[in-house]
Amino acid sequence: MITFVLTMSMAVAGLAQEATDNVYVYGTVKNYVTSVPLEGVEVLVYRDEVRAERILTDSLGRYEAYLDYDHLYKLWYLSPGKVTKHIEIDTRSVPDSMRSGGYGMNVDMTLFNNLPGLEMDILSQPMGIARYSPVDS
Repeated sequence: MITFVLTMSMAVAGLAQEATDNVYVYGTVKNYVTSVPLEGVEVLVYRDEVRAERILTDSLGRYEAYLDYDHLYKLWYLSPGKVTKHIEIDTRSVPDSMRSGGYGMNVDMTLFNNLPGLEMDILSQPMGIARYSPVDS
């Protein structure tokens, strides 16, 4: 199994944020085959295994979420007839000295049709995992 690891040594987001000391996650959800943005995809945000927020992608397939520090987040991407995917973002180990001003993460996602008989057990694992790495900072 291949797991992609995203490092949390991200560039400081220059975008306006609700709060300055958080992780701003934004992106676009598209059809895997056609690359057409998908409107109305549910992005479910779980904080420490508890559902915290439900976001719907807009007409351009865009979504955004603000994640506080000191939590483990899972973002699930769901749409009827599509295969569900998810990612993990761990904000627990970011040192206080690195939190000021917040961070931004562009997380684009593609979804493909759920075909009868298609074995997708591998997608029970996250598509990506992001966590702070002091080596990369």
